[in-house]
Amino acid sequence: RLAEEYGDRATALEIAEALDDPFFQMRLFRGLHNFHVGIGDFRHAVELARRNEVVAIRTADPDALAMANWILGLSNYFVGNQRAAEENCEALLALPSVPRASATYFGFDSHTQTRIRCALAAIRWFRGYADQAAQLARETIEQQANVEHPATFSTCLIFSAFMFVRIGNVAVAHDLIEQLIAHAEKYSLRPYRRVGLGLRGTLAIQFGDVEAGVQELRHAVDTMHAERYELHNPTFLGTLAEGLAKTGHSDAALIAVDDAIARVVSNGQVFNLPELLRIKGTILMSAPQADLPGADELFL
Repeated sequence: RLAEEYGDRATALEIAEALDDPFFQMRLFRGLHNFHVGIGDFRHAVELARRNEVVAIRTADPDALAMANWILGLSNYFVGNQRAAEENCEALLALPSVPRASATYFGFDSHTQTRIRCALAAIRWFRGYADQAAQLARETIEQQANVEHPATFSTCLIFSAFMFVRIGNVAVAHDLIEQLIAHAEKYSLRPYRRVGLGLRGTLAIQFGDVEAGVQELRHAVDTMHAERYELHNPTFLGTLAEGLAKTGHSDAALIAVDDAIARVVSNGQVFNLPELLRIKGTILMSAPQADLPGADELFL
């Protein structure tokens, strides 16, 4: 009946909006947001997060507002608004208790707060507080390790493994990556396992066997691209470019990093754009015919 009234091609969100059902609108906004985050489309993810916030404010429901704040905070993190993301996360963790009343609608529960803590650790690193970031990540992983919620624990391991790789703590990063791969295999969480393999290749390129790391990372990137799980591929492409340059393939390295830069400029996922520009500048400097003026411009 609804399809006949609103048209066969009407989306569930359009129907929820036509029925003026804010709670189902927010459920759908969250699902669409998760999808666009997964495919690495942050221009749409931010738009959905902001539309969801408007609806949540209209309901004045504290649980709805909490989930809207989390979705917006996650979006702010990936698009590079780290101060805003930090404010979003800190406000949620400051709540007197975990919202539960509307969990069936929004899923805002202790597992969501665990994700928030992991995200906040990564944000703290980007904001320059490496010690705080490492401590918060370790505490969160220890608290979550014995909780049976596989997807949440995988998310924590991913956030934390990326962060310890960036910090350069090889031992901790290695343990987290291997834990992630084993955990994802145990629970058949294929996308998370792909991320773990990509992180293993990243660690090898930066601190170990570069050639082996290039092969493993290239395979992970290709597989995730085929499965349309693009969230981490720009970051991985940047590291792949570094590995290719180290093994003497400067032309292929420039192609990879240019691909990564084009992706984040197009999809709005610019939190790692400065790092990609640094990588490209370094590749240009190390090329057989170094393009120093071009590298200088990239560093600026």
